[in-house]
Amino acid sequence: MLFLGASSSLTDIRDAIEGVSDVTGVNATITAASANFENNATANTYAIQNDAVAGTASITSAGGNNDLTFTDRRATSTQGVFEESVSIEFIDTGTATEALAVNLVTDANGNNTIEVTLETDGNSAVVSTATEILTAIQGDVAANALVTVVATGTGGGTVADASVAPVLLQGGIDAETITFTDARTTTLEGTDTTLGGSITLDLVDDGDTTPLPGTHFRTRRRRAAGHRQNARQLLPFGPDRLALPAGEDHSLPASTVRFMPLLLFSELRRSTLLRVEPRKPGMLLSAIQAIDGTLACDPAHRPAGSRL
Repeated sequence: MLFLGASSSLTDIRDAIEGVSDVTGVNATITAASANFENNATANTYAIQNDAVAGTASITSAGGNNDLTFTDRRATSTQGVFEESVSIEFIDTGTATEALAVNLVTDANGNNTIEVTLETDGNSAVVSTATEILTAIQGDVAANALVTVVATGTGGGTVADASVAPVLLQGGIDAETITFTDARTTTLEGTDTTLGGSITLDLVDDGDTTPLPGTHFRTRRRRAAGHRQNARQLLPFGPDRLALPAGEDHSLPASTVRFMPLLLFSELRRSTLLRVEPRKPGMLLSAIQAIDGTLACDPAHRPAGSRL
């Protein structure tokens, strides 16, 4: 028997056993502990990623070779939407011999407008061509940092002889990633062989919806409701059937305020808890109170031949 302190270490225990080994014949040694490392199974995955799309705007003019397309230069492969907008505006001052100029205006919210003042001749007619505007924007550091510009054709055509209100760059889309993961995977099984076979992902565009660029998922088109009513019209049970509308689009003339039909379906009539007729003469309904309106004068009218 060994008597050890509460803070005894493994070395203390070994030394104590070894100290009496000549009597007990027991020897003690300390061996290094072994560590077990477990590698869990990994699930198969498949990812679909759509790159970001930059916002664009176009300004067209009558004639040829004078249209311009502007694209958001800030867009990257992952970002196409920005809180701060960019717009393009053409300004015709209406004065003679106006010089072509580019100016960037940023409001308090950080929204940007690239103002292009169009060049005019001595008769106040606009003479700026698409290529000249492209070159002017590229020459302005602030404006060029926001947009790239492409001219249609040669770009030698004169743009519209009038001001163009600010045109907003639109259509920007951020990148999106959809990841599919094999839900059958466990901590021990992750391969197709152990999971019972592979899974094939078939992405189809069948024209039923307008997907995001690059993504195509099959959706089921809803069938339009006929006459605003899809469910079958329920009919009352019994020989004294009342005329009922076929749906919301086929209404009947309004009944009088004293007409109160009471319809009981066959499921209710079969119930042993409901009696269609009294066992003895008497009133089926309690008296109508005055506060119940026009029905308070006397019992409500019932259709001819009704059993109730």
